[in-house]
Amino acid sequence: MALIRPLSVLPFVGASSTVTPLGVLDGLATHARADWKSGVEVTTRWSTARTFSAVSGQEQRVGTLLRPARVVNTRHSIFGIDYDFSIQHAQRLVQRATAPSAANIPRAGLDRVTQSSLPSDCTPVLGTTTVGADLRILCDTRYRRFYAGARAYLLPPSPVVMTYLTSRFTAVLVNILAVDDDYLDVSMPVVPISGGWIVEPCLDVHVELSSAVSNVTGRVASMSLEVQEVVGSSALPALELAPGHLMHTGRDGVSRPVLVLDHNWGEALEWSNFMDGISYGNDIDRTVWMAGLRPRRSASASARFFSRAEFWPLLQMFDTMRGRSGVFWAVYPDVLFQNLTITSGGSSITFPAQGSLPEWRTSVDAFAAMLPDGSVSIHETLIPVDNGDGTWTVPVQPNLPAVSVLPCVHYAARARFGEDELTENWTTAEVVDVSIPVVELGLPTNLQLLTP
Repeated sequence: MALIRPLSVLPFVGASSTVTPLGVLDGLATHARADWKSGVEVTTRWSTARTFSAVSGQEQRVGTLLRPARVVNTRHSIFGIDYDFSIQHAQRLVQRATAPSAANIPRAGLDRVTQSSLPSDCTPVLGTTTVGADLRILCDTRYRRFYAGARAYLLPPSPVVMTYLTSRFTAVLVNILAVDDDYLDVSMPVVPISGGWIVEPCLDVHVELSSAVSNVTGRVASMSLEVQEVVGSSALPALELAPGHLMHTGRDGVSRPVLVLDHNWGEALEWSNFMDGISYGNDIDRTVWMAGLRPRRSASASARFFSRAEFWPLLQMFDTMRGRSGVFWAVYPDVLFQNLTITSGGSSITFPAQGSLPEWRTSVDAFAAMLPDGSVSIHETLIPVDNGDGTWTVPVQPNLPAVSVLPCVHYAARARFGEDELTENWTTAEVVDVSIPVVELGLPTNLQLLTP
């Protein structure tokens, strides 16, 4: 018998957000600036072990990470001052570093770790002031991955070679001491900085086995870099849902967050019905074994966000759910009804019959009412009744909104993310495209199988 126990929906809220970076800070860095004409790609990776019941199809999912690991892909056009230092940066990503002294090694293997920036989360320096022996950088840190204990890159407005003692460098590394919406407190940098500089979060990343450079001329080149964040306490923490996020308490008595799937209708919405199982044999003699009682819906919405503030709740949801591990209410982009007349505050809806009543009953567990003011409410369906006049009536819980017409009614379901990865494609530091894969969980239950 499977081990079953009820769990809180958001068991990881309040997890430590302190970063313990690897190695010793030397304050200097070579740096390859991302070419924003080609964009920046950031992938957040979780890890989930999944099994399912051969009878009910219900899933058991166990997350194996407390923090995600990020993969950053950047493209670079390098010439002039940038050329030598960008080449050195690419070399450093594949070079076994000189190991620090034994007293400064918190764990083995630091010679296989290096640092790289997260350019998608860059923000300009608006000004600076000293706070004791430290520096306060005035900047907008909202919707960006800056954390106390982590490090940050400081870059001048345009590439310039700086000198400290006998070292030449193009970027400064500092420790982040405190984070506020309007500023960062950091260790004093080795050179003065001023307004107009740029701040980027720093990641501890694995060294790579190769990095390719394509020279167009003797001093002009392009290159693509992929870096993978080291898993552990040095990784940047997961985000958490902001207070006040929309929640819905289902008939099972569990309150779960609601994710309204944004979709860019410039592209087709891809979705399918599927069941877990195995198909084997050949094209003539094929046997199909299926797990579960009914098909589930899998969809992948393609969304474009024009500000970090619009995008951030999605990233918070993905991190809070730990990729595929957690359960939430998904509101799908496709529409069940438009301009549906209802009894204001009523406990049922009546609508034109849609095919087979038994099939409709097993395929729709809930719907979401979306009103012109932007409010969204989830309503679970009970047993539908055929009125014999070409209409059906379905009791719902909770009661309907206090309006006479529902402009837009969407399909809704208990769901999880379809993958443990979420990839952000940043066109600018504000505009991002992302694909959002979501999978319906099917049968509602009062207990979750080892999963939030």
